[in-house]
Amino acid sequence: VLLTMASILQNARESKEFEDINDRLASDTLQQVVLDPENFARFNDGIIQAALLRSAHPQELDYSSDRETSRHMKEILKNIFLSFDRDQGEASYEMAHALISKKLRICNEDFIELMDTIHKSLKGRKGKSVDYLKLILFPDSGITDQSEKPI
Repeated sequence: VLLTMASILQNARESKEFEDINDRLASDTLQQVVLDPENFARFNDGIIQAALLRSAHPQELDYSSDRETSRHMKEILKNIFLSFDRDQGEASYEMAHALISKKLRICNEDFIELMDTIHKSLKGRKGKSVDYLKLILFPDSGITDQSEKPI
């Protein structure tokens, strides 16, 4: 899946076969080109989302320069994180890592709102999966149950 996604994205970057320049993932000008956030909604399987994240260049995931696109990505991320313990949230750890490492970027206001929403939804919840997500997103908070410490 990762190889397939990497090949698709590389073709979108390099291929001159696209009739419309807007369909390419690269620009001859100094214009920033990002992946449409809708890709993460349309391809809602966690493995595909993770492969898309890993194959994309950081600048292709930088939604911070356009407020509307950032808002849209924030909503998609919120849905993934709030569903982290169900099939719809399979890629939550991958998304968390990309967000915290700043490979995936949204506007600061959206980031703060997203983190607040996630923090509130995880508060009081217990379990290994909750602890792992908290460890990635809120490393200063520590793990609630020391017996569940990851290896």
